[in-house]
Amino acid sequence: MTDYDVAQLARLEPAYQERLGLNTAPFPPTHEDRFLYLDAERRQRLQMLQHLTQYSNLLLMIVGDRGIGKTSLLDRFVAEAKPEWQIARIQANALMDADQLLYDIALGFGLSAPPHDPSSLQDALFQHLLKLREQDRTPILIIDDAHELPRDALLAVFHLADAETAEGNLLRVILACEPQIETMLADTAFAPLRERITHTLDIPPFDKTGTAEYLAHRLAVAGYSGASPFDDKALQQIWQAAEGNPARINEAAHLWLSDGGARELPSPWEGDGKEAATETGPTFLQRLPRGQIAAASGIALLLILALLFQDRINTLFEEPATPAETQPPASAHTSPAPVEEPARPDAQPIGGPPATTENPSAENAPEETAGVSPAAPEPEAATPATEDTPAEPSPVPEETPAPPPPAIPIIERIEPAIIDGSRKPVTLTLHGKGFTADSRVEVVWKDGRRFLPAERVEWIDTRTGRITLVPGISDDTWQVRIHGPADTVSEPASFRVRAAVTTPSARDTGTPKTLWDRQWIAQQPGDHFTLQLLATRQRDNVSRFVEQHGLKGLAVAFETRRNGQTWYSVIVGSYPDRQQAQQAFSQLPASVQKLQPWIRRFDGIQQAMQETRTRQATPLPIHLPPPDTLNPADHLSWLWSRDPSHVTLQLMAGHDEQGIRRFLRQHRLLGKAAWYRTVRNGRPWFVVVYGDYADRRAARAAIDKLPPALQHLKPWPRTFGDIHAELNRNGVTER
Repeated sequence: MTDYDVAQLARLEPAYQERLGLNTAPFPPTHEDRFLYLDAERRQRLQMLQHLTQYSNLLLMIVGDRGIGKTSLLDRFVAEAKPEWQIARIQANALMDADQLLYDIALGFGLSAPPHDPSSLQDALFQHLLKLREQDRTPILIIDDAHELPRDALLAVFHLADAETAEGNLLRVILACEPQIETMLADTAFAPLRERITHTLDIPPFDKTGTAEYLAHRLAVAGYSGASPFDDKALQQIWQAAEGNPARINEAAHLWLSDGGARELPSPWEGDGKEAATETGPTFLQRLPRGQIAAASGIALLLILALLFQDRINTLFEEPATPAETQPPASAHTSPAPVEEPARPDAQPIGGPPATTENPSAENAPEETAGVSPAAPEPEAATPATEDTPAEPSPVPEETPAPPPPAIPIIERIEPAIIDGSRKPVTLTLHGKGFTADSRVEVVWKDGRRFLPAERVEWIDTRTGRITLVPGISDDTWQVRIHGPADTVSEPASFRVRAAVTTPSARDTGTPKTLWDRQWIAQQPGDHFTLQLLATRQRDNVSRFVEQHGLKGLAVAFETRRNGQTWYSVIVGSYPDRQQAQQAFSQLPASVQKLQPWIRRFDGIQQAMQETRTRQATPLPIHLPPPDTLNPADHLSWLWSRDPSHVTLQLMAGHDEQGIRRFLRQHRLLGKAAWYRTVRNGRPWFVVVYGDYADRRAARAAIDKLPPALQHLKPWPRTFGDIHAELNRNGVTER
């Protein structure tokens, strides 16, 4: 075949697809976004990737073993890309030198017919990326399998990520790579760049519970409904064999379903990880050398022949029987030996007697005396059957009745039926029947499903159990199912979670009356702080967000205009200082904290709302002047209160703090410019910025209005989000 080999085709059209009632193959050898399972760890990585791409200039590295899900995560990242992002995605390989890589990057960013001469190519790529920045586009370079790149190509990527212009960093760079890239980065040539511009995101393997949820997700997407086809033993085997690696889980689950569970999976998965199964990689049998397969086949054939001719082989080694040992048959009708049935590992009810396995052959055996073997009974003379003494018919062994089928567990009710939302563990009691010590509990809510770990389930008896879970603070209806022995599953029972009524409290500033309470925002002191949770261009998203996170009656929304577009933002709380706002941030629901809310001052919001109502045709800087003192804390507070998407002008930077202070006084910039301290190449670095502008176009227009002495410094626009990221990166958190 050209596109797929036999094993890959089997994963496209598996034999078990019809048996399980699937609409499609659950473990295809290709990446499909619908099968992507985002557990809490992976969702956090995706959100962090989106945030750092938008608000930092760091080179981001996604590191993980082959098959761990790097490509799938990046597929979703590209699918959810912001409209202003211009993405070029490159597939690296070991033969791609620096020149070929730059050529492919130029093509990826839409440069038509790039020159092949290396020097001309670099200039053309640089100018093209500058043009994209002038169009308010953010170039983002993604390189898959970056660990495959030769040293010169990888070094070129690092220098490209570090390139700065008057528009800020030339582009964003994201590398997807395997752990062996650490060996390459140990090279001294990478050391200064790596320490300054990189940030690493790792993707962890699934644990056993995560493996079960991952398999349930893929089967559900493929159209499966009902109890899991994988029992606990199968899940244990699959998880251990795959070591929590999603691609290996796919292959192990496919093999298990194909063989009906007859195949024992290797544990741990063979190989060192480099040859581990990927979604397009070889199967387990294909990884074995052909010589080993042939040898194993030959041994198997010899064993089969030996079993077929075992009786004949045995006669070759038996001694001839003596007359005294030869016994005539007891009767004309010999009784067949009773066939012993294999024991059934049926689950025992809680509190019931332990299962025992009878051994009829040993039931009446005399006890052995220590050191003395029991004497063998002498053979009795058999009486041959005659016409006068007919042989007695052999007794027919009694049939062992088949054990009754296991009872299906039933949940009659859950107490309490309604609970208040909480971010702390809550215990509920299940009433019903058919509960066993091996029963597993599955819970389903609107954002997902999972099996509760054993430590969160307590079975009191066959009719009562307790479960402990964290329901969250959103209004929701949860469903509970019990999975019993032999793949029996109860009908779902439900309980209600009421939206939590607690949230970070505002400080004596009143409560908003409606979601769009502009008057409440206007009444807040300008130097107070709030938490901005959301900014969206779709008004409908606001109400959905508030309802989803249980913030109705607490959150406030407002409208602003930015870059010619309308934006809708959601905030919560009013706090007299940044420290209290930070404490309130830690009390937000975990689902909201993952969205990276940012702390901003009310005067910035009030001014933005006023600008929206009275905005003129020519963009002007927002008139919230920086402090008119040289106190670093005041300047940091002003910088942190700025909108991350707004733009400022960097006038100068240097290592001399006293020189920066003299510069501000000499050019009379107090109240007009702000300054801050950071770290560069291990040394203190001081930066001066000027103004707050809605976009880069307005910032560039403002350069022409600066005094000639400042224009001579070649100021360049950069976003406040970039400054925030720089401060966070260097641990400058004092506001």
